[in-house]
Amino acid sequence: MVEDPRLELIYADIRLLKQADRALILMQLDGFNYDEIGQTFGLSPSNVGARLTRVRQKLAANLKEKE
Repeated sequence: MVEDPRLELIYADIRLLKQADRALILMQLDGFNYDEIGQTFGLSPSNVGARLTRVRQKLAANLKEKE
């Protein structure tokens, strides 16, 4: 169980993401680098970075709304 309420909100929002976005962010949180994530999904490292940036922005905006 996560003790920080902000982390609970973030993980709740991660569960609501589209499956592909959720997989990308979870792989990054698990320590995979952009090359490894890209190989898994057939994406270039720069595309992985761009998609992760959009996912992180979405999560940050959702968290800001809830505060």
